[in-house]
Amino acid sequence: MNRKSWAILVLIVLHVVGIFGILSPVGEYFLILTPLNLLISLGILVSFHHKKTNTFYLSMAIIMLAGYAIEVIGVNTGWPFGNYQYGDPLGPKWLGTPFMIGVNWFILSYCAAIVFRKVTPSALINAILAGLSITAFDMILEPVAIYLDFWTWSSEQVPIQNYITWAVCITAFVYLYYKMQSKASNPLAKWVLAVQLVFFSGLLIGSQL
Repeated sequence: MNRKSWAILVLIVLHVVGIFGILSPVGEYFLILTPLNLLISLGILVSFHHKKTNTFYLSMAIIMLAGYAIEVIGVNTGWPFGNYQYGDPLGPKWLGTPFMIGVNWFILSYCAAIVFRKVTPSALINAILAGLSITAFDMILEPVAIYLDFWTWSSEQVPIQNYITWAVCITAFVYLYYKMQSKASNPLAKWVLAVQLVFFSGLLIGSQL
């Protein structure tokens, strides 16, 4: 197999093992590996990114820091997502917010940017489509995240403002990325999104059995 095939295999194995491991009687031991899983996914993505310029790394840093900052505001003020708190599975926290959450914002924004970058000639429309798609993904993610104690909401239902904020933030991050990296590509982006979708869908189904 070539390098790309090996990377895809690693992604698939990590996430499939994660599904069965988390749903097993020793699931807590697999949950603590969540930050490592995110870092491996990030490493694979970056390694396959074409044209690793300083601008690319700057865009990555901006999205990570902005994603982390808005989560710090959200956790400590209840705006703009609603009232929620993070649990322990996402790893070390500062100001109530796991450091890995910035990584997660970048992974989702970056992958969506790559997948949707050629849908239409308009960067803004493509960014909006990416934002809506990742928001739909969050609708699958939310019940799993609550079940696994990634985070919890003070209300019984996830506030609608959470989904609106996700759509706005992802759209903004993707649009920023387009302005900074308009021609960059990555053959692994769609695979990372796909395995994450299967991962959280599998956990959602498994948690209800």
